[in-house]
Amino acid sequence: MSISASRFILIFSLLGLMMACQTSGPKTVPTRDPADGPGTVIHDSPELHDTESLSFKSHPNYVSVEIPFSPVQSIYQQVQTQTGLTLQNRGEAHITVITPPEFSELKSKLTMQDIEMLQGSGSLQKILFTIECVGMVQKAAAQVPLKAFFLVVKSVDLLNFRRRILEKFVSAGGSGHRFDAENFLPHITLGFTQRDLHEADGIHKDTTSCLPEFQIVSP
Repeated sequence: MSISASRFILIFSLLGLMMACQTSGPKTVPTRDPADGPGTVIHDSPELHDTESLSFKSHPNYVSVEIPFSPVQSIYQQVQTQTGLTLQNRGEAHITVITPPEFSELKSKLTMQDIEMLQGSGSLQKILFTIECVGMVQKAAAQVPLKAFFLVVKSVDLLNFRRRILEKFVSAGGSGHRFDAENFLPHITLGFTQRDLHEADGIHKDTTSCLPEFQIVSP
């Protein structure tokens, strides 16, 4: 092999290594350029986490944790001010724990009562969670993009609840491939333009959707 060819191979290998380093590694939450100012401060108030003040609600085809609406409404208004958009909301707030498509798989072996009983002595309304950021996803539409805004949530309690459901489902004869307990993107919807967006729309409401112009401040 000639010296020129060896040098070419070495340079090509180094370029490949540099590209791999740039594309590998964990995804990070977008950061805001300090030159753009502090952005909108979102206060993660204790009232937002006071889920025990609300009763657990049973639904026919999904499971959720009820969230106090007043603090969510306040953040919703801040998002409208910051973005200049007029958003719709449902007049209530919750974290979906089991989605309707997931229950469609689970109901082959478990009833909704079976699932709700896995809460044990502690209601889901007593779970702990943290607010990671304000997120936004969008989808192309005929005239203007569809947009949805939400609070990205993290909760070990809810993830463990889903794991108990999976264990119960498999023990009842269900296939572990039919329900992925780890595929969980908890969030609290703030508002949306024409309609809300879901995983079926090809979007993911996780930390990759965080908006750097909103800064979460805990008490």
